[in-house]
Amino acid sequence: MRRTRHTKGPNTRTAKGPLKTPARAGQNRKFAGKGHSTANGADFWNREYTEGEHFSLSDKPGSELVKFTRWFRGEQGHMDLSQMQVLDVGCGNGRNLIYLADQYGASGAGFDLSESAVASARASAEKLGISSSVRFYQHNLAEVIPESDQTYELILDMMVSHCLRSTERSRYKREVLRLLQPGGFMMIKTFLREGDQHAARMMRDHPGGEPNSYIHPMIGIYEYVTTEAAFREFWEDEFIIHLLHKSHGYQHWGGVPYKRRYMVAYLERKGR
Repeated sequence: MRRTRHTKGPNTRTAKGPLKTPARAGQNRKFAGKGHSTANGADFWNREYTEGEHFSLSDKPGSELVKFTRWFRGEQGHMDLSQMQVLDVGCGNGRNLIYLADQYGASGAGFDLSESAVASARASAEKLGISSSVRFYQHNLAEVIPESDQTYELILDMMVSHCLRSTERSRYKREVLRLLQPGGFMMIKTFLREGDQHAARMMRDHPGGEPNSYIHPMIGIYEYVTTEAAFREFWEDEFIIHLLHKSHGYQHWGGVPYKRRYMVAYLERKGR
């Protein structure tokens, strides 16, 4: 299975396994992490960010983020993003947060479990001269995020939190509500269950022990595939869902193409 090539969209990525977690002030904070659904895969993703054997990992901003930025600045009337604090909960090589900082003057922090990805993000920010505006740390998304309450006005979750089990997703939601200011926004990209042939095969052959989930046979991590109804039920009590955009792509498994469905959501936290 290791040699199977998977095609990947411009912003499709998967959360990774546990590593050391520097705290916000630069302390050498550690976490155990081994009991979490994200416990496996660190070595795999470190190799991907250095060798790129299975996935195409672009350094350009995700097309979904560019579209969201247009919507956010236009329909929502946020023309000046220079004062905005942004949190990218699975930043990878930092491309999305760096784009917002470089193009619009935003600032904030990115967290990822890949040591190679974080190193790449820091190097890119340094090269562009924006390292004072954006910070990048290693962190396990299943753990408490080491940031202060209501620090952020925008949170990016682009193909990350689907690696959390049910109890971890509930804890993650509480973290989002703690960190995001009332009236703040969140952009989420995730797998969509309806019409996803590849997910159906994976759940049949590699069940994850919870509904709509599987254990990825190549990486060894848990992945959850939401339905639209489940997504709405999970978020809509605390958030206004402004947009749900559905798309699809294909992954090849054993030489056979399987359709993958994705959903991008624009959320606004209720209250001011």
